[in-house]
Amino acid sequence: MMHTGIDGESTIDNYRLGYQYNFSKRTRAWVEYTNSDTDSDTLTPQADLSITKTDGVANVTPGGTVTYTITATNAGPSNAPGASVVDTLPASLSGVTWNSAGTGGGSGTASGSGNLSDTVSLPAGGSVTYTVSGTLAGAASGILSNTATVSTPGSVTEIDGIDNSATDIDTIATVVTLTATDHDAEENTPDTGTWRVSRNGTVGDLVINLQVDGGST
Repeated sequence: MMHTGIDGESTIDNYRLGYQYNFSKRTRAWVEYTNSDTDSDTLTPQADLSITKTDGVANVTPGGTVTYTITATNAGPSNAPGASVVDTLPASLSGVTWNSAGTGGGSGTASGSGNLSDTVSLPAGGSVTYTVSGTLAGAASGILSNTATVSTPGSVTEIDGIDNSATDIDTIATVVTLTATDHDAEENTPDTGTWRVSRNGTVGDLVINLQVDGGST
């Protein structure tokens, strides 16, 4: 490798340890060369977060209580401080309250009400479990569907986002109110009488046979 000396003369470096020659002055000097190279990389934390959600039933009843269990977990390898857990509850649920408990160093807000939107600390191997309860509207019908999500903070890269949301789906049971009127039965007479039964008072009469057992009915 050619170098320019202090006085501008050409010099030759002879290996790492060796002589430096100055041909103009016909001199040489023993020198030690230090060769080094540095690579600098920015390390980005990575974590595999997941979430589960269930109320443990397939059918719910209007006017009844619905209780969900939601668990957010970090499988690592990096910690995920500042992760987000979000669950926007259906409008048909009222009086919603929730509380949380952590394991493996995981932690979140101890309790709250309404929609769940919490910033949690999820170290590698840690989890946070929420219990969410509300009352289903008496007029609710069809399907009750609810989704919870978990996401990493901006400083942490999600490894596998396929399990970052979980949905619980239930069938809302149909509540039927029956009314019955004595249509053709003699009181205190053992006989097969006819009763007229109406569902919710809006559908045509349903005629059933009722065995009168001899008592007053």
